[in-house]
Amino acid sequence: MNTFLQVFYAFFSSLLQTTAIPNEFFLQGCPIIGLFCLAPLYVSAQSATTYRQSFFCFAIQTGAVHALSSFWLGFYRDFAIFTLGASSLGTAVIGGFFGLFFFGAHRFLRKNPAFSLIFFALLWTSWEWLKSNFGFLAYPWGTLSMTAFSWTPLTQIADITGTYGVSFLFALVSAITGEIILQAKITKTVRSAAICAVLLFALALFYGQINIQQSQHTAPEKTLSAILVQQNIDPWIARDDRIGIRRSQRLTDQVLSDLDAHDEHADVVIWSEGVLNHALPNSVLYYENTPEENPLFPYIRSVALPFIIGGAYTVTPPTVRPRRHSNVAFLFSQNGEIEQFHAKTHLVPFGEYIPLPSSPAVSRFLKSVFRISAGWIPGKEPTLFSVPTENGAVTFAIPICFEDAFPDFHRKVFSRGSELFINITNDSWSLTRSAEWQHLAVASYRSIEFRQTMVRATNSGCSAVILPTGELQSQLPLFTETAQAVKIPVFSRKTTAYALFGDVFSYAALLFCAVLILISHKTQER
Repeated sequence: MNTFLQVFYAFFSSLLQTTAIPNEFFLQGCPIIGLFCLAPLYVSAQSATTYRQSFFCFAIQTGAVHALSSFWLGFYRDFAIFTLGASSLGTAVIGGFFGLFFFGAHRFLRKNPAFSLIFFALLWTSWEWLKSNFGFLAYPWGTLSMTAFSWTPLTQIADITGTYGVSFLFALVSAITGEIILQAKITKTVRSAAICAVLLFALALFYGQINIQQSQHTAPEKTLSAILVQQNIDPWIARDDRIGIRRSQRLTDQVLSDLDAHDEHADVVIWSEGVLNHALPNSVLYYENTPEENPLFPYIRSVALPFIIGGAYTVTPPTVRPRRHSNVAFLFSQNGEIEQFHAKTHLVPFGEYIPLPSSPAVSRFLKSVFRISAGWIPGKEPTLFSVPTENGAVTFAIPICFEDAFPDFHRKVFSRGSELFINITNDSWSLTRSAEWQHLAVASYRSIEFRQTMVRATNSGCSAVILPTGELQSQLPLFTETAQAVKIPVFSRKTTAYALFGDVFSYAALLFCAVLILISHKTQER
């Protein structure tokens, strides 16, 4: 195969995968396309005759998928050159290295087609796992598991394998399809592999259907009545947080009035990420008097309910300049006081955190050239919260925005006793429906992995209640100023295989790939 065709196949694969991931045309993605989207990449990579060719096959595919599916990162204003440009380049380089690994086992695998199919699927699984969870650029978007979002019965295996078991199944189908294209026929090896793939899918679907049916017949242990407020404000335009506070107050009051009319009550009010621009605790006096017509803290006291609100917290001592802040989720008591807070541990690469020395010279350069400040200070450990209900107190964690994509965060809080995940998010700057649905698709797997309900209270979407099966109990319309009272089911804690063992499937996939590469090199030395 000539170089032009190799590049074409790699790029065509990226177009297919981008179409399969939730996008502006298929908001929930297209799993049918997802099943076969890597077949052109398999053909391209198997046709490579040098390490360089294999590197560029994978680099083109992975970089293009990132850029095309996460194009909305370009709307991150002054940060766009980093959030989209630098992250796409970084993703392509890391993906290219996996191309080197693929070619490293090339000679042995071509003599053993069955291993070639398995190796490709496991290598892709390892790629998604490593690029999603490790290092500064960790970004769990653009994965095959996202394409399976609407196939709920299949996604249930995530409570055993994490999302990467789903990715493996899809990558295996693509590899089998690619081998058929290469051979121009269905060989005995391909036929055997296809039978195995069908059996694996059947087992996964059977397991998933059982879990869904059991969930439908399981009553919640507790119920948390919450008011989800979606103010729908573009943070780039509304620099004054009084606008968002006023709107959130008005929406909250509307729901409270409706609850009173039906003789019902709420246990907690949840506003989204980043509502408060002035960092606490320094700005306590400010919020005691602002907004002027209905100051925030007196308002909370008048409602007499706990409030969850996203804001900023000053982490440097008062004498230190410049002051540095963390992106925080506050739990305010019904008396309007800070009861607890959680500082975001997983920060958005470049957008919230710049991995450069915090020297004055670097800070001046970033501010003068790119208008970028030093960014947020990451939190060290997750915080567990608790609010009372009629059925007893509910213990929960508050992953902030990007954090709902990381299993390690949820595994920590689960091991410490969480019963519920409450995510607060502000993706309104993305201006696209696909960005909101992609975030929802990624977050839904956390509910499955740990069999806990997740509530998402967002600025513009997708505000929703996600059941332990990944199904949606309720959802607010995108980019709409609205609020809703929801009864959140809190189920008895169930320790899943994934909660117990974590990413053992992904570790095993990586180990298997390493063994095959070593075997390949030993074979070449003989």
